[in-house]
Amino acid sequence: MPDKVLLEELYQVKQLSIAKIASELGMSPRLVSSALKSYGITLRTQAETSYLQHRKVFKIKTNLTTDELVLYGVGLGLYWGEGNKTDPYSVRLGNTDPALIITFVRFLRVICGVKESDIRFGLQLFNDSEAEVAVRFWMDVLQCDRGAFHKTISAIPPQGKGTYQNKNKHGVLQVYVSNKRLKEWIMAEVKKVPR
Repeated sequence: MPDKVLLEELYQVKQLSIAKIASELGMSPRLVSSALKSYGITLRTQAETSYLQHRKVFKIKTNLTTDELVLYGVGLGLYWGEGNKTDPYSVRLGNTDPALIITFVRFLRVICGVKESDIRFGLQLFNDSEAEVAVRFWMDVLQCDRGAFHKTISAIPPQGKGTYQNKNKHGVLQVYVSNKRLKEWIMAEVKKVPR
C-alpha cells in the first residue's frame, strides 16, 4: 500500500486524479482509492473531479501588498456595481469604459489568479457602430487577439445625437469567466462589505 504522506501530496496538494496517481505508482486505481479511504483522505466528488479535469481553476492571492489590497477592493466594487449577479455559473461584467474594463481584468488575473485563456470577451454594438473598428479598438485596449472574443452582437438601437453616442462608438464590452466557484467567491466577498 502506498505511503499516506505521498498520497496526500499527490491527491490533495498536486490534485492529481486517482487514475493519474495509479499510473505514476504502477498500481490499480482501485488500490489507490482503497488506500485513500483507509487513510481517511476524503475523496473528491464527481463535480470536483470534473472541475479539476477541465482546469478552469483559479487561486485567490493572499498576503496582498497595499496596491493589491486596493485592486481587491476596486475589483469587488466594480463587480458589485457593474457585474451580473443573476447567472450562477459565470462572472460577467460589461461597460464602455476601457480603464474600468482593464482594471477588472487585472483584478481577475492578479487577485483571483484566473488564467488568461479563461478570460473571454463579448461586444454589444449599437446598430450604427462599425463592428470591425470596434473589435480592433478593444483588441488594442486589451492586448488580446480575436480568439479571446465571443460573438459580436449589434443589437442596441442608435442613441441619437449628443455625447452619449460618441462615448459608445466602440460598444459595450463584456468580460466573461465561466466559473461557478469564482462567481460564488466574488459574491461571498461582496456580501462581507458593511452596509
